Amino acid sequence: MSCFEIVCMNLISCGDYLVTFLQKDINMICKITNTTIKSLQYTGQSDRIWDSEIKGFGIRVQKKCLSFFIKYRNENNAQRYYSLGRVGVLTVDEARRLAKEKLAGVCLNQDPAQERTNKRHTMTIAELCDWYMGKGTGHKKPKTIQDNASTIKNHIKPLIGNRPITSVNCGMLED
Repeated sequence: MSCFEIVCMNLISCGDYLVTFLQKDINMICKITNTTIKSLQYTGQSDRIWDSEIKGFGIRVQKKCLSFFIKYRNENNAQRYYSLGRVGVLTVDEARRLAKEKLAGVCLNQDPAQERTNKRHTMTIAELCDWYMGKGTGHKKPKTIQDNASTIKNHIKPLIGNRPITSVNCGMLED
């Protein structure tokens, strides 16, 4: 029995369902509630359940977990998906509120998926220090290079080495 059939059986009595067929992909649209979530089961393929209240908000049913996500188009009209979090970590109400916030940002030409990607690929303080020691010390005296290497190794990397360079501010450095 597919995820779709299980949810339909539970919702037919409520009369709260709408089914669309798109390119051999069965998508169900209903109000996402705790009851809906409890009825979902993995059936060997990933399924998507769409919310009837917020366009683009849904649940992805996968082998390991259920997760809330949004689907939207960015300013270049490219279709994007953005995972909000796992079911159990987020409640339905929290996920719905977060989806509204992210989709409102999309209306203002923000791209949450691209922002997440950019954040992952931002250089860290440790990477900047390694770059500096490799390419930025060629004109310095040996004692200065030794002092800089010691400061980086003993102070900078242990304290703030794993932070992205965009998150560092003056107050952080003064402490």
